[in-house]
Amino acid sequence: MALGAETIAQRNGVQLSLRKKREMFRRVEVRESSASNDFFPFIMRQFKSVFTINGLPYLIFGRFRIQDESIEVEDESLDPQDCSPKSTGTIVACHNLKIIPERLACYTPFAGFQSCKEITMKDLYYSEYIELDKILNSQHPKSFESMEKGNDEMLFIIIHQVYELWFKQILFELDLVRQIFIQDGINDNSDDMSKVVHKLKRMGKILELINQQVSVLETMTALDFLEFRNVLLPASGFQSKQFRLIEAKLGLKMEQRYKTEYYKHSRRGSLSESDLREVNQAESESTLKELIIKWLERMPYLDERYWKEYKRSSPVDKQVTKSLPGDRHKFWVDYRIAYQNSLSENEVGRLREFDKVFFEEGRGDVPPAAMQAALFITIYRNLPIFQMPFELLNTLSEIDELLSNWRYRHFMMVRRMIGLRVGTGGTSGAGYLEGTLSQHYAFREITEVATFLIERSKRPVLPNALKEKVSFNL
Repeated sequence: MALGAETIAQRNGVQLSLRKKREMFRRVEVRESSASNDFFPFIMRQFKSVFTINGLPYLIFGRFRIQDESIEVEDESLDPQDCSPKSTGTIVACHNLKIIPERLACYTPFAGFQSCKEITMKDLYYSEYIELDKILNSQHPKSFESMEKGNDEMLFIIIHQVYELWFKQILFELDLVRQIFIQDGINDNSDDMSKVVHKLKRMGKILELINQQVSVLETMTALDFLEFRNVLLPASGFQSKQFRLIEAKLGLKMEQRYKTEYYKHSRRGSLSESDLREVNQAESESTLKELIIKWLERMPYLDERYWKEYKRSSPVDKQVTKSLPGDRHKFWVDYRIAYQNSLSENEVGRLREFDKVFFEEGRGDVPPAAMQAALFITIYRNLPIFQMPFELLNTLSEIDELLSNWRYRHFMMVRRMIGLRVGTGGTSGAGYLEGTLSQHYAFREITEVATFLIERSKRPVLPNALKEKVSFNL
């Protein structure tokens, strides 16, 4: 059943109504108007892309679009009196309605009575589709012009171009994940969560590949690098806007970065003013970390209706209970006791840290409620409803780790290439990279939840009402 008309446009006396069908097809109807050119040929598109022109035979051939609507046609058969093809493999555009072969960059038809323009279809070719010529002609070494004088600058350029291509794909996947979480509410029982985990794991695989790619660059020795290093000044990998955007969109804030003064655009070798503005803009938007925090905070499983039949896992220690706030959930009271019993003599200070992280201050910029949810998911990760959320949290930790591995590989390579010299962009070189290793983490708090785990056998037993809620019941 056709839905209501969604688009109405007036084009030189031709009224177009775009109607959509929910099932297998879309249809564009071009209806006659009261204009003086009502006898012009009109076009209807429907499933299998049949063109009907004033009831005359139709065209089914190739791939085209009418205005901005994609269509496909399979065969050729057109014989209206004013719009006939002149040869096989062509399509005719009549009146001033756009019929555009998708594989042509642009076609502007013209208005005119009994006037048509013939367009020959062109097959799509591999190198054109991926714009291979642009890619292969974008390497321009500065240190040599002829092959006789060639050096490893070509390798250096290609490696970094490949980095940037992968960064672009990571940003694409990251934006898709953020878009899912930006919705009013993510349904944990829909395929949203599996899509998120799938795309984050793909990002992880790309980061694994980027780490492996360092091995190729390491085939270049320090002397090989010196052949062209000076021609790079003051360009530097530090100026990779895409990598900074990845960090920012994941959740790394400018004030959390090592040597924040390096990011001021006034410094030679730093980010340009426009790039820095774009990074700052990304930080001001909803980062993945912020969206994950909001998702964690809405976890409903401590709702009292699920805990009415809860049996305490250990005898209630009135002295301990008295020392805790009265509004603390009984599950967390029991868990705290179990955690306290798991600590060695050298770890007794962790109990106070437990209270601060999960009930008072949170950890970093993650509030207590979100930290509680992350710990609860991790503790009971084998329950069906928590398996996918745990995969999500674990994959975030893996991404942090893989980014850290890449920084470490980069640090070791730079130290081997230039020793203690200043980087081409004016940073302290290996010293700057070493500093980022300990500071540039987006999901450190999620990873550090492991600090507060206990043995499986010591976990509080969940009440039956909650088990039924989080399990598959046949």
